[in-house]
Amino acid sequence: MQSLVVELDAFARADGERLHSVQGEKALTYSEFVAATHKVAHGLRREGVQPGEAIAVWSRNDLRMLQAIYGALRCKALFVPLNARNSVAENLVLLRRFNCKALFVQTGLIERDLLAREVPGLRCVVPLDSQPDCGPAFDAWRDLATEERFPEQFTNGSDAAAIFPTSGTTGEPKGVVHSHLGMSTMARGYRELLKITSGGKQLVVGPITHVAGGVVYATTGMGCTQVLLDSTHPSDILDAIERESATLLFAPPTLVYGMLDEQLRKPRKLSSLQVLIYAGSAISPVRLQQAMRVFGPILMNVYSQSELIYPVTSLTREDHERIAGGDEHLLASAGRATAQGEVSIMDEEGRQLSSGEVGEIVTRSLGGMQCFIGDPAATEAMRTHGWHHTGDIGRLDEEGFLFIVDRKKDMIISGGFNVYSAEVEAVLFEHPAVLEAAVVGVPDPKWGEAVCAVVVVRPGQSLEPEVLRSFCRDKLGGVKTPKQIILRDVLPRNSAGKILKRKLRDSLAEPLV
Repeated sequence: MQSLVVELDAFARADGERLHSVQGEKALTYSEFVAATHKVAHGLRREGVQPGEAIAVWSRNDLRMLQAIYGALRCKALFVPLNARNSVAENLVLLRRFNCKALFVQTGLIERDLLAREVPGLRCVVPLDSQPDCGPAFDAWRDLATEERFPEQFTNGSDAAAIFPTSGTTGEPKGVVHSHLGMSTMARGYRELLKITSGGKQLVVGPITHVAGGVVYATTGMGCTQVLLDSTHPSDILDAIERESATLLFAPPTLVYGMLDEQLRKPRKLSSLQVLIYAGSAISPVRLQQAMRVFGPILMNVYSQSELIYPVTSLTREDHERIAGGDEHLLASAGRATAQGEVSIMDEEGRQLSSGEVGEIVTRSLGGMQCFIGDPAATEAMRTHGWHHTGDIGRLDEEGFLFIVDRKKDMIISGGFNVYSAEVEAVLFEHPAVLEAAVVGVPDPKWGEAVCAVVVVRPGQSLEPEVLRSFCRDKLGGVKTPKQIILRDVLPRNSAGKILKRKLRDSLAEPLV
C-alpha cells in the first residue's frame, strides 16, 4: 500500500545522499532524514503512544517538525498540525478535542505549566528547540533511541493518518480525519500537476501546518529538496529563489502581490522557478495578469479544502498561457477537475445541473475525508446524495472550467486562511460594551478578503474600535481579528429579524485602505 512513508523510503533508497531539507546552516540528506524519522517513531512508542493515537505538532516551519510528522506516520500515530498563528486558547481546545497524547512544540508558543493544567491527557511534551525546565529538547529526546530501524508497520489504505483541524459553521473547531490513501491521493495529485523534474527545490514559506504542507509531502515523494525560509517578506523570498535556484514556490495571493511589487521595484534572476502555485483565496484578475507578465508562464492555481486536501481543480500553466493568448474570461476560473476526482454542480434536491447553472460545488474521489471526529451527523450531511458537498457555490462552463460564485456559508478566506464569522462574532459579544455584531468579508487588495466587523454599542457606553480589535486579537490571533471595525446605530434586518449580511457586504464593497 502506498503511503507518504513508503514514498519517502523508496526515494531514500534510490538517492539517499540527496538533500531532503535545508534551513539556514542546517541540512539533512534523505538518508539522514529517514534515520531521524525511525528514531522519532521509537521515541513515540517509548512514550506509550500507540497506533491510532494522536500526536500534535505546534510550530512554525522547522526541520524538526517534519521529522516529527513523518515519525508519527511511521509508527501509525495520527499527526495533528496546529497552526502557530492560531491563538493559544484555540490550540488548547484542539489538543483536548483530539485527545492528543504527545506534543512537539516550539519555544515561546505555550508555557509548559499551562499545558499541564489545560491538557492533562498529554503523555509527553517535546520542545522542538531548547527550552529551560522542559525536559530534553527534540534532538536529545530523539537520539535516546538506540535502535536504528523501527519495525515496519502494515498500513491499510483506510487506516487513519492525520487529523486536520478546521472550523464548523458555528465557529467551533472540527477534526477532519484523513486516511493514508487520502494522503497518497493528495501527493499524487500535486505531482501530476507540477510536472517538474525529480530533484527540484521547493522554497517553503507558507505554514507546513496549513495548506503548504500538502505540497511538501507531495514533492518529498519525488525527491525535491525542501528549503525552509524563516521569513515571509517578499524581498527575502525573491532573494532566496535567486540564491537557492528554487524551482517551486507555493504562496497565497497576498504573498504573490508583495512579490510582484518587489520584483518590479528590484528585479531578480528567477529563471530557475518552474512553478508558482497560488491558492487559498481568490486572486485579483488585474494582479494575476501583472504576475503573468512579470513571472512568465509558471503560474498555477489549485482549489481544495481541508476536508478534501487533494487538488480538486486546477488552473494549470497551460490554462494561464490561454489567458495570455486572449481567453481572459479564465482569469476568474478555478480551473478544471484534476485526475484525482470528479466535480459537479448540484441543486438543493441533489440534481446535477447543466453547464452555466449555479449551484453547490460537489466532488467525489478516493482522496476525500474519512469523517469528522465525534460528529457522525456532520459527516453524513457532507456526503448527501453520494457526493462531497463543499459549501461553495459555483458553475461549470461547457469546457468544464469551474467558476466559484459565492460561499454557501458565512466563511471568509483572508490571506489563504478560513475565518468563520460566527466565531469572531462570539468573541465580539464577550466584550461588555457590544450590543450587536455582524462579521463579513469585504474585498481587500492584499488579503483577498478582509475580516470586517460592524458593531452596535450598548446605550450609555462608548467603545473605540482599536480597543475592541486588541480585545479580539488576544482571543483570536492575528488572522481572525477584524482588520476593520465599524460602529453603527443599527444593523439591517429582514422582517423575521435576521441580520441581512448581504446588505452589509454590499455597503462595504469598496476595498479597505
